[in-house]
Amino acid sequence: AEEEPVTYKAYLWAETELLSTTIKEENYFEVTPETVVLESNEVYVVKGTVTVESRIECGQNVKLVLTDDSVLNAGKGIHVRGSLEICGSGTVNSELTRIDKGISNIGVNAGEKACDITVHGGQLNLSHTGDASCIDAGSGSYSQYAGTVNGRSYDGDGIRAGTLTVYGGEVQCESDIEAGIAAYTVTINGGDICCEGGYGAGIEGKDIIINEGSVRATSNAGAGIGGGAVVDNDTIRPLVTACNSITINGGGISVDSYDGAGIGSGVGYALYTIFSRYALQRGYGSNVINFYTCALAAVGAMLIWGVKGSFDI
Repeated sequence: AEEEPVTYKAYLWAETELLSTTIKEENYFEVTPETVVLESNEVYVVKGTVTVESRIECGQNVKLVLTDDSVLNAGKGIHVRGSLEICGSGTVNSELTRIDKGISNIGVNAGEKACDITVHGGQLNLSHTGDASCIDAGSGSYSQYAGTVNGRSYDGDGIRAGTLTVYGGEVQCESDIEAGIAAYTVTINGGDICCEGGYGAGIEGKDIIINEGSVRATSNAGAGIGGGAVVDNDTIRPLVTACNSITINGGGISVDSYDGAGIGSGVGYALYTIFSRYALQRGYGSNVINFYTCALAAVGAMLIWGVKGSFDI
């Protein structure tokens, strides 16, 4: 479709720096309230304020360009079956509720394997009061070069992916139950990241690498950065997987956890929650439980570091 040309920025990571280029798009489709399918290998542009009540179906290799001051109100979110790039400087709003079970604001539906999501710009305001993540790439990839992502989920992750990489922009994600952001591999090369988890970690993954950027990660019960777990019917249900490695090469890092480690794993807290519940049911008092918890922790430390190393000050 031929329309008035629009321009937007796209980004590329070149080893240690972020490069940008301006792209001029002349052939595209303008998004209207009736646009419920984004066809593969096409470019779609949002101008002004557009409200699409139905869930938007997205194919493979789709670009969604948000022009200046544009607003896309995606009533039921965007279902990404293949890959989606979001560019420009406008806004996407999506609010899902408990009745929207198993569908993310942007990404795959429950039971689907993977999609790829790339954010080159714009502001994404996403909230979910149900059981799904705000952005869910499944085992696929999520990449962010610029723009702002505000995500809050009750019982899902703020952002979930197999591989999650942030090169720039702002990420502000939180979850009441699970993780702020969660992926098997998390790499932060820049940007401003502020994430909060519930039982999950603020930033959760098997392998986490932070090279640059401003990072603040907090959690109620999981680690600020690392692993987390949910106690579900007296069993531990890992949100992603146990944390294998955390590498910090630079950046400004601030971590905190109310009941877990700042950097590490929240699985220990989940174990404590389960076994202390059984002990209380058998009539043991809280002081007895706390005493033996500390004693066992001390024995564990001595086994790992030795007696002298455990008590060195």
